[in-house]
Amino acid sequence: MDTLTDMIDFYADTSPEARALVFLNNGEEVEASLTYRELRTRSMFLALTMRRYVSRNSRAVLLFPPGLDFIVAFFAALYAGIIAVPQPLQRRHLKKLEAVIWDSGASMVIGPESALARVQRELQMQRPMYWIPYPAPPPTQASDDALEPRMRSDIALLQYTSGTTGGSKGVILTHGNIMANQRHISDCFGHQAGLVGVSWLPAYHDMGLIGGILQPLFKGGVAVLMSPTAFLQKPVRWLAAISRFEAHSSGAPNFAYDICVDRISLEQEDCIDLRHWQVAFVGAESVRSETLERFAQRFARRGLSGGALYPCYGLAEATLFVTGAEKGHGPTIKSFDWGSVYGLRNETNERGERPLRLTSSGRITSHVHVTIIDPSSRCVLPERTLGEIKVDGPSVSPGYWSADADSGRNAYPHIDGALPRTVLTKDLGFVCDGELFVVGRSDDAIVFDGRNFYPQDFEVALSAFDELLNQSRAIVFATLLTGRPELVLAVELNAHCNSEPARLSDIIFDVRQAFADEMNVILSGVQVLPKAALPMTSSGKVKKLEYRRLFEMNACNPLAEWVSRGLRNKLDQGSGVNAPAHP
Repeated sequence: MDTLTDMIDFYADTSPEARALVFLNNGEEVEASLTYRELRTRSMFLALTMRRYVSRNSRAVLLFPPGLDFIVAFFAALYAGIIAVPQPLQRRHLKKLEAVIWDSGASMVIGPESALARVQRELQMQRPMYWIPYPAPPPTQASDDALEPRMRSDIALLQYTSGTTGGSKGVILTHGNIMANQRHISDCFGHQAGLVGVSWLPAYHDMGLIGGILQPLFKGGVAVLMSPTAFLQKPVRWLAAISRFEAHSSGAPNFAYDICVDRISLEQEDCIDLRHWQVAFVGAESVRSETLERFAQRFARRGLSGGALYPCYGLAEATLFVTGAEKGHGPTIKSFDWGSVYGLRNETNERGERPLRLTSSGRITSHVHVTIIDPSSRCVLPERTLGEIKVDGPSVSPGYWSADADSGRNAYPHIDGALPRTVLTKDLGFVCDGELFVVGRSDDAIVFDGRNFYPQDFEVALSAFDELLNQSRAIVFATLLTGRPELVLAVELNAHCNSEPARLSDIIFDVRQAFADEMNVILSGVQVLPKAALPMTSSGKVKKLEYRRLFEMNACNPLAEWVSRGLRNKLDQGSGVNAPAHP
């Protein structure tokens, strides 16, 4: 199997009546399902219709709510030789959608008729495009011969990044990239034929599409799906589906495991049996050792093995998966001394500071070549030395889709499916005993008092408040409003915490004291926010730059805050509108 269409054809021919997809309405009742034969038939039917309007290698934006229609449209685009551009069907993402349409040069948007009409009306795109309602009208004067065979080097989709630190970019992924990554995931996860996977992750996101949907199909198994909303409204639905369908593999970002511990009651978990769950992968954001320990302890009585927890690391530019834990061995957690500019003296703490506990993102395998390089010199660094993570291999994208401003046409790099590619990830990490530890992003670096700080550094000072803040999100950023870098902390409060003004004042004082004692850092501002107040990307990451902008415009609404006098004067003067540029 060289391409994704080869994959569906193989199973449609050899196991036509086997169930390929199941969608759970409200995360509980089976709303729809498709066999491999039905998936191919519906996809090819739609592919012929799509080719009536646009030619091969055109870009089609797939705009669907959670459900099986998106998957049919995705494979239809592949059969038609059209480049798929998955996007969320949500009003708050309309601005990004408009930018994606322009950047990709899409000539078609396909989605449910009622939603499509609303989006078309609100966007008012000033360019010729086909807006194709789904279900689409039947094809006319077309045959299967119009659907040319796909090649490994053909572009399958543009996976637009979440844009946490800048504009969203369209990552080019070929059939060869995706199939190589599917083999990598299968080998590292130990997946067998007939795999059952459960996912509530958004289908337009790389973790949801590549890991949650395509991996079970790659193994000729079944992908059991529900909407993200169904999980967030009632988290037990995720674990109940894993139990009901005896899923071998399912996963999510770190925050989802915290939600399960915090919001699933003892009564709700009575019907859950997690003995079949062998790979509980955790990725897409920083993996916290405390989260994994809480989750393993809580659900051990429901049959979950501690060895099932599977931290991993990946990025869209490498299709998805790069490294992961050794199956069945559980997470590797080690302590390091953060204070020596990441000297990485394992299990040492010479100055009596609280050590930084890091969870390994897995072992480096032969599928990819991972090296740590000096961001300035690009020289390869030895083990236990912090640097930028570089990834080479067949899963790595040929590059980003880019618009040619001069000609008005879209251009992309030459594609050669046989050549391994390289990506400089902008992620910072180090290798210790053959395992990759991810520390943060180079974009997140804060230079303060001649020292470099990264997000994990601040977890040292905040770890004393874990019970109080209960795994709440927090960000630290530097503002230049006063003409020099000043650090500000914004932290979400546990919904169950006492939010009386006097108590919040105590929290602010204690946090400031902790930063001074643990890190020798003087904060210039502390904000305590309601739960879920920090702006997030569609993939669940905090939009640090956006929140810094809101802070500098004095547009935040904290439950309580303390700001130094100099910084307060600048905020009250409205200086945020013309704040100095940040490095």
